[in-house]
Amino acid sequence: MKRSTEKVSSGYVRPLRLSYIHAGRPGPKYPLKKLTADQIRRFGDEYSRYEPYPASCHPISGRYWTEEQLAAVGDGCKAVTHLTTEIAETYAADPNFFGHTWCAGCCKHFPLAEFVWDGTDERVGS
Repeated sequence: MKRSTEKVSSGYVRPLRLSYIHAGRPGPKYPLKKLTADQIRRFGDEYSRYEPYPASCHPISGRYWTEEQLAAVGDGCKAVTHLTTEIAETYAADPNFFGHTWCAGCCKHFPLAEFVWDGTDERVGS
């Protein structure tokens, strides 16, 4: 059962949400391109794809992806983890307070980017 409240209370910068899902690593946001001959010469076979970012993302121009990274996109266990009110209030007041969080399904800590708020596509900590 999803437990959450979407009301943004005084002092909160995000809605108070009481559960999240281990969705796994996020994937590329923009279309991938094959490496150019120059990129292959510079990096060898370490990377297999390049994700160019739009001009609005300057000064960062893009990201290189390995096959391993691409294969791991969305590899979360999909378990729902329920938060105590105190921890949920901390996330609502300061989404970047934590860098990692607990997965009740895996019984391990993972980076926030691997989780989405229950009932949404919004990444925890965003």
